[in-house]
Amino acid sequence: MKDVVSLTEGLFAISKVRLALLSSLCWRSHVRFYSQETAQLEADTFVQRQKVALTSEVKSVLDSWVRFEQQAKGE
Repeated sequence: MKDVVSLTEGLFAISKVRLALLSSLCWRSHVRFYSQETAQLEADTFVQRQKVALTSEVKSVLDSWVRFEQQAKGE
């Protein structure tokens, strides 16, 4: 979650660049470029979602251990 701001800023910057490039390209070039960029963005998004899922799972396990240790100390 700590990378959400930087990731959002990066995606916003990419969208600004893409808009500028798309406005200067003809339709055929636009379709080819857009398809390649979309595929790359989707791949990047997939990787980021996997990182978030892994981080969430690790946090869940660690939180579980903390609760277990707290209960063990309380007994």
